[in-house]
Amino acid sequence: MLAEDYDALAAQVAAQGVRVVSGNLVADDTRYDRTRLGPDWTWDDESYYYAAQVSALTVAPDTDYDAGTVIVHATPSADTGAPPVVTMTPPNGYLRIDNRAETVADGETTISFEREHGSNTIVVTGQIAVGEEPESDWMTVWEPTGYAADIFRAALLRNGVRVLGRTVLGQATPEDAKPVARHDSMPLADLMVPFLKLSNNGHAEVLTKELGRVLSGSGTWSAGLAAISEYVGDSGVNTGTLRQRDGSGLSRRNLIPPAEFVALLAAVRAEPWFDDWYAALPIAGNAERFVGGTLRTRMRGTAAANNVHAKTGSLTGASSLSGYVTDADGHLLAFSIVLNNYLTSSVKGLEDQIAIALAAYTEKGTTTARLVVPTAPEAPRVPDGLECSWVKPIAC
Repeated sequence: MLAEDYDALAAQVAAQGVRVVSGNLVADDTRYDRTRLGPDWTWDDESYYYAAQVSALTVAPDTDYDAGTVIVHATPSADTGAPPVVTMTPPNGYLRIDNRAETVADGETTISFEREHGSNTIVVTGQIAVGEEPESDWMTVWEPTGYAADIFRAALLRNGVRVLGRTVLGQATPEDAKPVARHDSMPLADLMVPFLKLSNNGHAEVLTKELGRVLSGSGTWSAGLAAISEYVGDSGVNTGTLRQRDGSGLSRRNLIPPAEFVALLAAVRAEPWFDDWYAALPIAGNAERFVGGTLRTRMRGTAAANNVHAKTGSLTGASSLSGYVTDADGHLLAFSIVLNNYLTSSVKGLEDQIAIALAAYTEKGTTTARLVVPTAPEAPRVPDGLECSWVKPIAC
C-alpha cells in the first residue's frame, strides 16, 4: 500500500461521519508472525530497501512498492557550510533525521544515508555541492507496522478525524468489529510486475508468509517454505538436493542446483497462470523499466534482446540467471545459470553470452551456436564447478 491508499481509507472513514475516535488507533498485523528479518540475513544490510522488515501491515513510498521503506532526499543548501535540506517520501513523524552532512562550494557528492540499528534514526553524512541535483536513497524502517499506523493517523487528521487515544501495535481485531472503510490490493498478476521486474525481495517474503497463512493458518517463514517445498516436489523437483531458507534468496544458506530450477521452469509451463508469470519476468534488452526490469541494459542488439525472459539474482560472489529463451528454430528453452565463489567484480557478461548462444542456437543447416569465453585479463573466467543445465543440448 502507498500513503495515498491510507489517505483514501481515511477519507472513507470521514465519509461515514466519524469525527472523533475516543479510543486508540490499533494496528493489527497479526496475519503474520512478528519475525521481521530472515534468520540468515547479513546484519549490515538492515538499512537498505532490499532487506526490509516483513510485516502484514506496511507502507511503500512509490510504485516500485518497496514495502517498509522511506525515500530520503538530501538537497544542497544555498549556503556553503550549511547542512543540506533533508526530506522524506512519504512525509512522516515516525523517522528522525540526524543530519551531519555539509553543503560545499564544489566537489564530488559523497552523501550517505544509514539507519541506526534498532531505531528509526537515519544518519546523513558526507557532502553535496551547491547547485547539484538532490541525492536520494531508500531506507528501511524499524517496525513497519508502526510506520503504517503513523501514516494512517496523519491521514485521518488531514481528513478531519481526530484520534484521542494512543497507537497500539499488534493487537488482533475483534471478531465482531464492523468495517467502515476498505482497500483491495491489486491482483497478484499485476503485483508480479514490480515483484519480478524489479527483483523486489519484500514481495517474495510477504508472499512466502501468505502461502503459510492461507494453506496452513500460520503466517510464518517455516509454514510458507513447507508449502513451497510441497509444490515444487509435486512439480518434479528433487527437493532432497536443495535447501531454502527464505523467499527472496537473501540468505546465503539457500542451496538450489540449476538442474532443479530447470525442472521447475519446464513444469510450470502447464500452469494456468504461466502466461502472466512469463510476461512479468524481466525481458532482456528492453529499455522500459517495467518491461526489461533488471535485464533492461543487458544483451541489447543481440538475438537474446526482447527474447530472454529470466530472473536475475546477485549476492557478493554469487550470481544467477534462470528463465526462458526462444532459439533460432522457435523452440522455447528453459535454462539456469548459477555461479558461485568468484572474486571478479561481475560475471554477468558470461551469463549473457550463454543466453545469447541459446537464442542463436539452431539444429537446421550448418549454423552452430558456440559459447565464446573471453580471454582478456579483465574478463570473467568460467569458475570451477560451473554447472550448465539445458532443456536441449548445446555446445558449452
